[in-house]
Amino acid sequence: LLTGVPQTSAYAQNINQVKPIVIVLDPGHGGGDSGATHRWNGKLYREKDANLAIAKACKKKLESYTGVRVYLTRSSDYFVTLEGRVAFAKKNGADLFVALHNNASLSSKTKGACVYYPNSHYNSKIGTKGNLVAQRIQSRLAALGLKNNGVFYRNSENRSRYPDKSLADYYSVIRNSKNAGFAGLIVEHAYISNASDCTKYLGSDKMLTKLGEADALGIAIDDVERNQPILLHAKLGVYYAQTKYGVTDKEILAGISQHTTGAAHMTDLAKVVFLADM
Repeated sequence: LLTGVPQTSAYAQNINQVKPIVIVLDPGHGGGDSGATHRWNGKLYREKDANLAIAKACKKKLESYTGVRVYLTRSSDYFVTLEGRVAFAKKNGADLFVALHNNASLSSKTKGACVYYPNSHYNSKIGTKGNLVAQRIQSRLAALGLKNNGVFYRNSENRSRYPDKSLADYYSVIRNSKNAGFAGLIVEHAYISNASDCTKYLGSDKMLTKLGEADALGIAIDDVERNQPILLHAKLGVYYAQTKYGVTDKEILAGISQHTTGAAHMTDLAKVVFLADM
């Protein structure tokens, strides 16, 4: 979805001609809906508060890069309907919708992070795009020490269908995002019902910020050559891949990179280009 490339003069000249990537971050719950709650060591943890703090940190990190525009479905403690959240994203021309949540379980032993992404039905490209970003976010969260519970899609359990009669996604925001033409994800960062997860990852501004920044870095593809992420539209990534490394359309679309120079970077670009609307 996003890619970072070195900002040489040739590429910098193209930045102003490229439509920014639009990311809509959705801090789950809000207002009268607190989401999961639990009191640990006398402190009350409310999911809605953690979700908002994570979203603000993610937004700040993403906005430090070039070529990205970020919106929040809510910026303070108020409620927005599930339909309203996706409608807001659609109105603002979203390329990606990311719902930010924390989890809870009847078992206090259950812990860890996971990400839900769209199934492959109706619009397979959206499913592929969502899976790629979900894996990147999950990898970043696991790197913080959270238990890696994986990435998943979940199909409708009442047999609801997409317009092409294929089985729809279970979660409203993922299903409605796909119907609106963009990928929707749900990130479950930690379990409020688990003492270790909650107090370690949700108990301080520092760790909430780290969670949000992990999400941002999962959305972004870092510039591996200079470690200076500059987020650009995928088509500019194509331009860079072709002009610097001579990668052909066939190689890119097939997700193939035979180049030894910058091979890791080319693999990322191949994935990005495959997901781009060309």
